[in-house]
Amino acid sequence: MARWNDLEWTPEVLKAAEIWRDRCFYNDGSFFSNEKLWTLENIQELNTRLSSLRKDKETFFPKLQKQLAGAEPDIYRLATEILWLTYLFQLGKTVITPDSNRKVVANIGFKSKRENLNKIMSWCDLSLPTDLLSLKGGSLSENTLSGIGNSGFLYSLKRPFSQLFFLNLLCDWKALSDQERKQFKQDDTDTAWHFAEYCDQFLESDLYKPYEALPFRHALLFFLHPDYFERMVSNEHKVGIVEHFKIFPPDTATKLPVDLVETDKAIYEIRQELTKEHGEKIDFYLKPIQVDGQWIDAKIAYEKYRKAKTQSSSSTPSSQSSPPTSADETPSADDMINGLIDPEKFKAKEGNPKLVTHYVKERSPSLRKAKINQFLSKHSTLSCESCCSDASQYPEECRKRVFEVHHKKRLADIDNETEMTVDDLAILCENCHNAIHATNPLQNVEEFKQSLKSKCAGET
Repeated sequence: MARWNDLEWTPEVLKAAEIWRDRCFYNDGSFFSNEKLWTLENIQELNTRLSSLRKDKETFFPKLQKQLAGAEPDIYRLATEILWLTYLFQLGKTVITPDSNRKVVANIGFKSKRENLNKIMSWCDLSLPTDLLSLKGGSLSENTLSGIGNSGFLYSLKRPFSQLFFLNLLCDWKALSDQERKQFKQDDTDTAWHFAEYCDQFLESDLYKPYEALPFRHALLFFLHPDYFERMVSNEHKVGIVEHFKIFPPDTATKLPVDLVETDKAIYEIRQELTKEHGEKIDFYLKPIQVDGQWIDAKIAYEKYRKAKTQSSSSTPSSQSSPPTSADETPSADDMINGLIDPEKFKAKEGNPKLVTHYVKERSPSLRKAKINQFLSKHSTLSCESCCSDASQYPEECRKRVFEVHHKKRLADIDNETEMTVDDLAILCENCHNAIHATNPLQNVEEFKQSLKSKCAGET
């Protein structure tokens, strides 16, 4: 089932989503109180207000404050609870999980979430219910606000459009009869896909484009049907999974789908296949399905299938021991070393698009430019601070690209965001940059420069 992952607070997040669904989505209640709040009338007014000033260039909260100005307290409270729902997916704290030593990085801290929710309430002289802050499993507890998935930057950037999409959906949903809503409340695959099709009607509007609301669409479907939709808000990742795992044997393979619901169906089918070997406790971002940011289990499964098929069709021992020749059976480096494959005749396929996800340490383009400008202010041209080769041999428009800016202290050794200056950087040619990073322990630029001089002196 898609609801499983290795975060210890996951059950509390999913329980909060279930309470919100039953109390606010299926009914007209409030998540922070026992009063009626998620009513069609309130939703329509909030939708009208958030649709105004949409082209305003201000950041999210100043604009929201203007949009809500003069509204009744219930509208402020509804806006707060909708923001709470968008926060429910985003990771709210950074931890190292004990079993896998996996680092989980917060998108926005749970304390910041509380502060932002309280900020909206304060605009109408209200505040968050204090009894919900420490209550275990409460809507504002640390665990509940710790979130459940990495949302990426687009999720926050497109939040205004996500809210408009959600409000458009809610306006239609709340206007449905009880009988019409009932058809979406069953807990089965048909109902899940049926609701997704209903949901996707509201992705495009004259107020936003479909891709702008997609991240929240994925989060919403996960919270409403966590056994059938994955805990991911990246459409690129979803399509990447289907594209990657399509190498399963033909009887279980699915072609790359062209629409959102077909993509979700395909991932659900892939999950069913993977659970046959690994059980239900699997996640597309965890081992053994993903290792070092790459989905690999599909290749393993396909190799088992291919080898079994090859063995069953082989008729003689000699045919089983012959070197691989087909496109499926890529020869290894050992085959060439052992003389089984002539390097002159070796062929391999390249260029197949593959989605790879991993964390990277952010670098500042502005700091790089500052370092280059500082160097040029002191020297006539760019040159390597190690081997002293300069850029004069290159066309002028290429010179700033053929030299690299090296961090004197490796970013890989820095755990947290750290302030850097131009003095923490050095200008190196590509060869010296790669060579320095190949030293163990890492040499500083001056040490490496001296080793180069010693080497050159020994060869003359």
